[in-house]
Amino acid sequence: MGKTWTEYERKAWAPPEKLTVSQCADRYRVLSAKESSNPGKWRSSLTPYLIDIMDAMGDRKCEMVVVKKPAQVGVSEATRNGIFYWVKFDPGPCLLVYPNELSTREQVEERLKPMVRSSLVAETTEKASDIKLTKLALTSMEIYVGWATSPQRLASRPVRYVILDEVNKFVDWSGKDADPISLAKARTRTWKRRKKIVLLSTPTIREAQISKAFEDCDDQKTFTVPCPKCEHYQALVWAQVKWPKRDEAETHKQHESRIVFNQLARFECEDCQYGWSDIERLAVIRKGRWRSQEDAPENPRSLGFQFTVMGTPWCNLSELAAKFLKVKDDPAKLMEFINQDLGEDFEEQQKKIEKETLFNKVAQRHPRNLIPCWAGVVLCAVDTQKNHYVYSVRAFGKNFRSRLIDFGRADTFKQLETMVLSTHWPIADTEGKPTADSLQVYMLLIDARGGKSTAGIDKSRTDEVYRWSMSDPRIRPIMGHGGATTASKAIKLTNTHYVPPQGMGYKIVRYILDVNYFKDVLSHRISHEDHTLWELNGDVDIDYIKQLTSEHKVLVRKGQRANMLWKVKSEKAANHYWDCETYLCAAAVMAKVELLPDQDHLIRARAEESKRRSAVEQQGRNQTEGKKPWVQGKGWWK
Repeated sequence: MGKTWTEYERKAWAPPEKLTVSQCADRYRVLSAKESSNPGKWRSSLTPYLIDIMDAMGDRKCEMVVVKKPAQVGVSEATRNGIFYWVKFDPGPCLLVYPNELSTREQVEERLKPMVRSSLVAETTEKASDIKLTKLALTSMEIYVGWATSPQRLASRPVRYVILDEVNKFVDWSGKDADPISLAKARTRTWKRRKKIVLLSTPTIREAQISKAFEDCDDQKTFTVPCPKCEHYQALVWAQVKWPKRDEAETHKQHESRIVFNQLARFECEDCQYGWSDIERLAVIRKGRWRSQEDAPENPRSLGFQFTVMGTPWCNLSELAAKFLKVKDDPAKLMEFINQDLGEDFEEQQKKIEKETLFNKVAQRHPRNLIPCWAGVVLCAVDTQKNHYVYSVRAFGKNFRSRLIDFGRADTFKQLETMVLSTHWPIADTEGKPTADSLQVYMLLIDARGGKSTAGIDKSRTDEVYRWSMSDPRIRPIMGHGGATTASKAIKLTNTHYVPPQGMGYKIVRYILDVNYFKDVLSHRISHEDHTLWELNGDVDIDYIKQLTSEHKVLVRKGQRANMLWKVKSEKAANHYWDCETYLCAAAVMAKVELLPDQDHLIRARAEESKRRSAVEQQGRNQTEGKKPWVQGKGWWK
């Protein structure tokens, strides 16, 4: 007869529990009064935005986790839940890196030691030397602690796990060694696909470490919540926070106090425009979920997370609005608000496109797919994406006057040919009614890039675009001038020998555009006091408007240099139509639209052309009347 196991033996031989990091924290993690203002058992339900971040730390398919966050929202505590999970279920040597020695001492004394004593007592020994400043020796694994200014601490031993906290505060160089982030990452090399690297920081500027790491991630996730009325999921962006304007009799301080006292700030749903109260916002946060970027791989090796303080229970919208009004005219304080509260990069803005200006243009209700009588040429621009094409078609007249005729998306070159190159757009008469006259696209500019894959492999459409451009002389491949330096010419024609990743090289004519210059041109035309200079049609939707306002011109500092550059306002903002409209400004120069005749001349020329065409058609009918059609030699045939 077999021996019956005791309860102690069953527990000893039982397989480890299959828990995620968040489930492990909910079941086992206990916060002491030194660690939290809410001591007791950890509850992930209070901070749903942290659940996916924690679980990514326990996902073996993911090697890197990057968190771009506002200040004081629990992310550092969530990473300690990750450490707690590693100790209990997946041990391996771990390295924690902080900006300097002082912050390291504070973290060890105020955070790490209390966590060990409150939640990991069973993993410790009685030796006092096992818990010290640079090393926490537990029974299952060792945790090493270093700081960015000490290359010896970062390069001394191999580790499986690395957590780098507040990386934007790291020094650029550690003596004669590489930068501290590279040094720390190099410690995980021998662990190959079993390693885990975690980067955390409140952002500062786009050129800083956390923003670069976030943009390099295979999948860049955004925290979204549902509207309490229409249930449309959306990111919580500051532009959607609304509050009453200041009364003429109010001082600025009185205005701010009124907003806070009466709780007047609302978050406006981007879909139904319903204004959420703060109580409603707090309720929908618990239903929040992380949204992956488009075209994200199924099993990303690196995950980026970004969210704002508005997605947490630790803020009040009205207080945020009052704070913004107080600091908006002070760049230093505004930077602190954008970085610490919104969790976004700060850029000193100098120029932007106003949505109200664009809505007013749409309100003119110009018909789609109809060329105005004053236009003499039709141009098209195409922005190339990894798996589709976005296009805008615009009719131009004298003095660069223009109107949007059509816009949309095509999945293939064949669709572009059908929807754009082969289309005859009718021309309106002076009363706006279609006539028998029409125009086709005279020139099409197409972006010859299209981006790279998440693995860094060249996935641009350059070869495809170049070969397609050879099929029609109207197609002109273009590329934007790169780098922070000013281009020598606004449009530069180059005859280059292109060698694709696979196959033989060939010669191609392409055009290099100074896109920063043409974005200035576009911004000037949109905002011009003559609202007829640059027009939209009445079918333009909110997506087109958003994309036209997706960028602003800001002062970008890099070292001792500062340049005014157009940058997207948010990493997630689509700007394809903005790029198309920029390319159309260049196309207008290439097509020499400044030489087009005025409206009266165009109308007379069309009338004369119509008469000539009618005469030719009548002559053809006269020649074939009463005769059998024939195809040999010269003659009319059917």
